Amino acid sequence: MIHDLLAQLKKPYPTIQESRLKWRMLVTISLFISLFLFIFRPYGLERLPLEQSHHFLGFGGVTAVVIWIFYFGLPWLKPGFYDEDQWTIGKEFGATLSIILVIAAGNWLYTLLTGLSEISMVNLGYSLVITAAVGIFPVSGIIAWTYIRTLKQTLTEAEKLDSQLLQQQQKPDADTAAKLTITDEEGKEKLHLELEQLLYIAAAENYVEVFYLENNQLRKKLLRNTLQEIVEKLAPFDAIFRCHRSYLINFKQLLHIQGSPQGYRIQLREVPVLLPVARSRTAAFKQRLQN
Repeated sequence: MIHDLLAQLKKPYPTIQESRLKWRMLVTISLFISLFLFIFRPYGLERLPLEQSHHFLGFGGVTAVVIWIFYFGLPWLKPGFYDEDQWTIGKEFGATLSIILVIAAGNWLYTLLTGLSEISMVNLGYSLVITAAVGIFPVSGIIAWTYIRTLKQTLTEAEKLDSQLLQQQQKPDADTAAKLTITDEEGKEKLHLELEQLLYIAAAENYVEVFYLENNQLRKKLLRNTLQEIVEKLAPFDAIFRCHRSYLINFKQLLHIQGSPQGYRIQLREVPVLLPVARSRTAAFKQRLQN
């Protein structure tokens, strides 16, 4: 049972990437907290006089600050903190529960600074325990619902795109004999290929890994260069598409499209691994498929 639970926690999970969605979540949750505390008045807040009702907006303000720190501050301090390629259900659960506990601690501190309560570590501990106990069930439910909904949506979309891809593959292709040259940053080391040989190019720190076919065998060439530089050099080739910040693919080698909670995964001919399509590149990927 524990093994199955750990396996579930390691499954990939989508992150909120768009700033507008983060701000929407920040405002919505902050207003919800203010209204919830005003209506139900837990933790002794029922004793708060009506003329001090503005403090409920203060609790919402604390919530907004905490969410801002997690959504905007942490990614600024540590850019890879919400790396979607590494994000899992377990990390989402831990991050969300941490936000809830920090909000609880922040609101407790707010009551001290505003004179609504006296310093008491017992009250702080009580607030954190109650908050965690109450919050763990809706947090688990929201995460599970988001996972299932996102997976179902991407699986449906991927099935439709895969059908479009099949139709594209049946059309005659006259550009496979085009030739291209991939070089290192100094232009000394060169790899000459026909377009139909190239499979994909992956970023590898200060290098790029070029995967291609030679005599129907998968080959890899390591060149010292940046993926962005390669993108600019291969811009004249419409078949070359950047599907992710770390991957550049040959659209003519695209075999299948699959869905996952984090977006699309694509299979290329003779490539044993699935490559991701970044959600920020989804619209461009769909448009490229239709052309």
